[in-house]
Amino acid sequence: MKINKLNNKELEVWLSLARTIGPIKFFSILRTHGSLDEVLKYLNKVANNKVYGIQDAREEINNAERIGAKIIPACDPDYPDLLRNISNCPPVITALGYIIIKP
Repeated sequence: MKINKLNNKELEVWLSLARTIGPIKFFSILRTHGSLDEVLKYLNKVANNKVYGIQDAREEINNAERIGAKIIPACDPDYPDLLRNISNCPPVITALGYIIIKP
């Protein structure tokens, strides 16, 4: 997995997928589709009542920001390396409080 910061649109897609399926399938779909734009197309094709949509993800991000929390996807440099290196790591974590970022 490439380590990089996501823009807001990418984070919404990442969070939507992460909240819809489990971590094993999450990373499999990400590898299969290659980009978050392709993942979004995939999610739109399989949309049903069980999909955590982009609007849901946007609301979660806004709510987290409102209380000072940070949503951190597994591809983000701020995601803990020890956690990222376990198999089936959580695709996303939410942190509240002081976040220590390694140099």
